[in-house]
Formats: sequence, structure tokens, C-alpha cells
Amino acid sequence: MRTDFVYDYRGFGALFLPVGGLDIGGTCEFSTASCRKHCWAPCTNPVMERTRDVLFNQPISSTVDVLVKDLAQLQTTQLMWFESGDCPKKQVKRVVRIMQQLSDEGIKQGGFTRNIELWDAVGHIDDVHLCLTIEKFNPDKKWDGRKGMVACPNYEAGHILLYKCIPYEEPQKHYYACGGGWMSGGDMPDKLGTCDPKFMGEDCSGMFRENNCDVCADEGEGCFAL
Repeated sequence: MRTDFVYDYRGFGALFLPVGGLDIGGTCEFSTASCRKHCWAPCTNPVMERTRDVLFNQPISSTVDVLVKDLAQLQTTQLMWFESGDCPKKQVKRVVRIMQQLSDEGIKQGGFTRNIELWDAVGHIDDVHLCLTIEKFNPDKKWDGRKGMVACPNYEAGHILLYKCIPYEEPQKHYYACGGGWMSGGDMPDKLGTCDPKFMGEDCSGMFRENNCDVCADEGEGCFAL
């Protein structure tokens, strides 16, 4: 099910934007060769184009009103950003304002972006849980003072590893893994390389459950841990 702009996706409202680089009319300004190679998203369609217009070109108050109305129609107060596409650099300030106003309306928001400027800017907004996607996590000084979840995809296995960054604490803790139908929490071994928990050994038994975005949102787990 979908409204004019918001899809019902895993029990959330979800926004799909045009895929691909800016040079071909997409929104993935910060995409990598790996994510382009393994991109699962459908080709750009008219709904994605209309969604981009609403998000990036209409008055912000109108955009917020449309999204709140569509979410009410879907009977949810939760919105996932960038199920396809991303936020181009020139739209960061605008998207931050939209997210803030949606938060003020009681909308819980999540999603993934490769735009580190956007990720930095929304870390302080209540009920905005945006993950920064990068190819490999190195626990160096660039994470000092930053707050948020960092996601590293394993394209072949079909899951992501999530790292929790808290200001002035070491961020290298392996915190969650999600995808392939399951989610794990706690200190997971670095050898995690498959989306099937049966290959992880008896030491990991009981650490897995079916992945469910609603459960994580309600329990403050996974992408919603910060």
C-alpha cells in the first residue's frame, strides 16, 4: 500500500527517492562503486520523482503537512527516510528542518544516509535515528564527539553491522547486526560473516531473533539504539 508519496514498508511509512548519481538525475551523491553494484532499489519511477519534488522543492510547511497526512492515512507515526536514494549536499539544511518539524509532530524517524553532514546535523533531534552508511568502520579520531549509529553493509550476506557512537566514548563496540531475516544484539564476534545464525556456533545461541523494525523502534534496539 502507498499514498501519493509514502509507502507502507515493514509497518513504517517509507520514502523512496530517485536512485543513481546526480549526473543521471538521481539523489545518490555519495554513493560508492560497491553500493551502486549491489543496489537493490527499483529503477527510478514517477512516484520517486514526485517524492523528490515534494521534499526538495515545495514549501517546507507544505511538505511536512503532506507527510503527516500520508502517515496518518497509513495509520503509523513512524517514517523511514531514503529507502532508496539519499540526501544531496545542497538539500541538507532543508531536510534537517523537515525532520525537526516532523519530530515536533510526534513522528519517529529512521533510515540510512551516506551524507555525513546530514547525519551529524540530526543527531540532536528527538526521535530521529538516522544511520550513517559507510563501507568499513575504522575506530579513529574522526568519530570523537559524534553521536549516532554507523552501518557497514555486507552485500553478499545481506546484512549490516551497526556501531554505536557516543560522544567521548570509544565507538568501536560491535553493537548490532541486522538483515537476512534476523537481528542480533550485544557484543557479537568479529567473525560474523553470514546471515544464517546456525553457522555462528553454540556460543551465539539465544542472541538472534527475527528482524522487525517495529520491535527495534519500540525497544530502542538496532538502528534505534541512539
